[in-house]
Amino acid sequence: MPSYMPYVPYWFEAFAAWTPWVVPILAILGLWIARLCEEARVRSVAEACYFGAMIVAAMITLRTILADDNCWLLHTSSLGLMILGAIFPHHMLENSAQDSLGENGFSDVPLR
Repeated sequence: MPSYMPYVPYWFEAFAAWTPWVVPILAILGLWIARLCEEARVRSVAEACYFGAMIVAAMITLRTILADDNCWLLHTSSLGLMILGAIFPHHMLENSAQDSLGENGFSDVPLR
């Protein structure tokens, strides 16, 4: 009788116990590291760490989808958050806040 379950490599199952929490933690840590580094030298290392974390998170998300685990939505949303967080420039938030304060006449109010 043929099996209709998707093929899951046997070595994926060794990671099944701790995978539900790895991807959200990697997403939070990766974005935190990439966003907090302002210096150019440190920023290049932080971006490399971020992309490494994103590759690991993508592989674990692939394993989750192939194995049909219950945490597939958590993993795919965490990976999507990593992607959106990487392409959304953080300096635009500060500039838009300063522009809106200047237009409203509240330029003497501190931002932070």
